[in-house]
Amino acid sequence: MCKNEYVFSYVIFILKRRYYLQHLSKLFFMKTFYLLLLALSVCAVSCRTKEGAPGPAGADADGLNKQGSISGTLRTTNSLGDSVVFPFQFNYYESLDENSYSEYKVSLFTFDFKRRSLKNANNYFIMSGGPIAKTATPTNLTVDFSLEELNANNTYFSFTDRTCSTDCFETVYFGPYTATAVTPVIAYSNYSFDFATGHLFFNFKLTYPSANNSFNKASVVQGTVDVILNQYITP
Repeated sequence: MCKNEYVFSYVIFILKRRYYLQHLSKLFFMKTFYLLLLALSVCAVSCRTKEGAPGPAGADADGLNKQGSISGTLRTTNSLGDSVVFPFQFNYYESLDENSYSEYKVSLFTFDFKRRSLKNANNYFIMSGGPIAKTATPTNLTVDFSLEELNANNTYFSFTDRTCSTDCFETVYFGPYTATAVTPVIAYSNYSFDFATGHLFFNFKLTYPSANNSFNKASVVQGTVDVILNQYITP
């Protein structure tokens, strides 16, 4: 092979090698780009799945609504006579009728609200009140409370205040509880209701005589109502 042919062959080799390296680099870049694009897509879908859209009025993924909560404890005695405490927190309601207030004759209003647990529809707190003067605190309330709890040994209990055959809302009375009381008594503090936002807040202590609950023992439900109510209006 002459010198010119050798030089020509070497030039061809260099050009092929450069083309190969450029082509390989291009393939690596494209592959890396598509892998990065795929990773970003998976990440975006994952984030949307975790975060989710809040939905109208705080709607939950299970179709229940969430606007504030009712939390507290049930304190009672067990079969040995020992004091036992069961905490609860109810965050959800189903229909708009379960989270409403309405104005009545300009200076009065009424409210009806319910909060339940997400997984167990038998765990709930319902309260209705009114007519209530807008400048005063409630003096006429009915309550319905129910709490079920599964124990570690696959036994469970169910506390309810349903001692009636038809209308199962207990009328509660105001004032100090006495040992001779035969109806539930409620005491509350820090009451406030904002008509501009529908925000209702108060702390409460609800004492049940033994005759007014399914345990047949004097029991106390104590906690906090902190909810946002929707105003019911007529068109």
